[in-house]
Amino acid sequence: MAALAPPRSGIVTRWTDGDFGLQRRTRSDVALAYDTARGIGMTTCGPTAHLRSIAAVLAVLLSALGTAVVAHAAGGGVIVFTADAGGHTYPSRHCKKSLAWMKWVRPSGGTPTTICVSGDSGTISRNGKHLAFVGTSRGVPSIMTSDLRGRHLRLLKRFSKASAPDDAVWSPTGREIALTLSPTPGHAGARGLFVMSAPAGHVRKLLDGQFRTPTWSPDGSTIAADETRSTPQCGDKYDTSTNVVTVPAAGGAPRTIASNPDCVDYESPYTWVDSPVWGPPGIALSRGDNGYIFSEVLADPTGQPTRTLESGVSLEGTGAWSPDGSTLLLTGQLHGDEVGLYKLAATGGSPARLGRVRVDLNGEPVSWGR
Repeated sequence: MAALAPPRSGIVTRWTDGDFGLQRRTRSDVALAYDTARGIGMTTCGPTAHLRSIAAVLAVLLSALGTAVVAHAAGGGVIVFTADAGGHTYPSRHCKKSLAWMKWVRPSGGTPTTICVSGDSGTISRNGKHLAFVGTSRGVPSIMTSDLRGRHLRLLKRFSKASAPDDAVWSPTGREIALTLSPTPGHAGARGLFVMSAPAGHVRKLLDGQFRTPTWSPDGSTIAADETRSTPQCGDKYDTSTNVVTVPAAGGAPRTIASNPDCVDYESPYTWVDSPVWGPPGIALSRGDNGYIFSEVLADPTGQPTRTLESGVSLEGTGAWSPDGSTLLLTGQLHGDEVGLYKLAATGGSPARLGRVRVDLNGEPVSWGR
């Protein structure tokens, strides 16, 4: 058995990328590709082992040959989601030894295609060419990018073992990624809201607190997210202490556009709104009540409702707008069915399930690129 030989120091290549512009790959990038190739089982046996090993590394590094063609072959766009593996990761026959559980599928349906990387919280760039996801590099949580084949891997940022990134969402410009990080200094157990530059991996903090499900405005100037307030002592009552806030992506004071009461009585009627999804038609807020009636409220940037879409989908994760704003994609359940992806027209109507796609039960994000 011949394993891949680590790359020598000083190797530098150049590559052109539609979102990032001209970038320089350093030895650390090459070493990452080597680690990844070795991790997904690109080792061979026999007299041609060394040649095949070299070919495997080159296959990972050939980003200079152009951008990924998978998205353009996806027939009107591509949707990325995390597959339901029954609580377990699994090796894919398609991906050799890779524990791959992110997939992409055409908006028209069909059989999902496995993305050959070990990671989750995947987000597709608006142009459909690049995937950013939460993975592991050298034993620590990291934000990485690849194409939809799981190739052309690139490390954007390594974090410490104590700081786990999540909820990564690419900006419409492709130059920044919103994410949550835990913990934030001085806020034990919290998940602060941060923005990371996509080319360089520089991270800056927007807000301390407990945030989830960030979503970008179509022009990339503002981010909306759920904020969990300090947990009140509700006793036998139900804790719904969540706000929906917006904050300038460049930094500034947050603005609350929707809020829920701290505590509600299970026996009394109550309604909640959360899980913002920002797109061309506005901000879609998931609204539910204890009568199991679910809908999507479209609101303007101030939180003022403009219309309601009666979806009936109990949201179990997040959603995404199609790039043209004609369709809202929801992760959830309809009439007690298993968790799946549902498409809802911005003009209203009944939701349509996207094939028999099963998604992650832990609320992993979905994204929709061109």
